[in-house]
Amino acid sequence: MEACQRKDGYETLRGAERPLLVAGATAFPGFSFRWVSRTPSTQDLVRAAARAGAAAGHLVAAGEQTAGRGRQGRRWEAPPGGALLASILLRPRTTAEGVPLAAGLAGYKEINLRALKVLGPNGWLVTCSCSYHVEEAELTAVVHEAARDARRRIRIVERRSQAGDHPVHPAMPETRYLKCLIVAVE
Repeated sequence: MEACQRKDGYETLRGAERPLLVAGATAFPGFSFRWVSRTPSTQDLVRAAARAGAAAGHLVAAGEQTAGRGRQGRRWEAPPGGALLASILLRPRTTAEGVPLAAGLAGYKEINLRALKVLGPNGWLVTCSCSYHVEEAELTAVVHEAARDARRRIRIVERRSQAGDHPVHPAMPETRYLKCLIVAVE
């Protein structure tokens, strides 16, 4: 990757950043991107940006990292070109309390109700929520309500979450964003 220096002191990727910028701006309205050729830790740069008021979606990527930190305090280094080195700022959403969650749960119920009405006997329903605002217990309750309204008997056969490369941090509930139920429908 080739970098060039900008007037504000940041570096940017030459020619490679367009797809990243489009994807970031789609996922995060306040998306911003900072590239540095070398840093002790991308986490430190994101933390500093957060303290300075950066919006959710501020992404820092680096060509080389000299003092990276992983889970359980493990330290590591990444030579130039040796790994994808990036950290992104996530912030809790600031919406009116209760209203978006209630509306979202009503939507989940309606989608599951419609699916249960068209599924044949001995069918399978796979339903997921990709919002950290929705707890697994709430998704489970919504599926049970939808089954009751559709007059269908169900059994939750399996519960899943995101893959291991998206770890869940016990002090950050928003990191457990994906809840998935695999449901047998009689």
